[in-house]
Amino acid sequence: MLAPAATSKNPLESPACLQLEYVGVPPGKNARMVVAVRRDGQHQHLFSEGWPDRNREGRQIGLQRIQILFGKDRAFRVLENGQEVFASAPNAVSFDRASLYLQVSSRSNYPPREVFFNNVTVEAGR
Repeated sequence: MLAPAATSKNPLESPACLQLEYVGVPPGKNARMVVAVRRDGQHQHLFSEGWPDRNREGRQIGLQRIQILFGKDRAFRVLENGQEVFASAPNAVSFDRASLYLQVSSRSNYPPREVFFNNVTVEAGR
């Protein structure tokens, strides 16, 4: 998640953010990517791999390399393993600076999954 202000609370409660997540699809082996934004407290899904109309079963994921690239017009692109999977419209985000939050959450009735974050880098635009 990218949120415009640093917080010691749950960043999911931020009034503005860009959220990229993998949502697990039971029984625990597949997932699907979701890209969402929040603006003025209003949450909007921008991309969900076609769910719920298609891709209800999700897909297997493994080591994923995620890049979020921003343009000067506050639009952004999401690359997964070097392939563009989503491109937003201009002004999709309402902020120019952000704090990065990495979170893992689950439901009590789901089997455990291993999640690791490593090689996290943030680079200024070129």
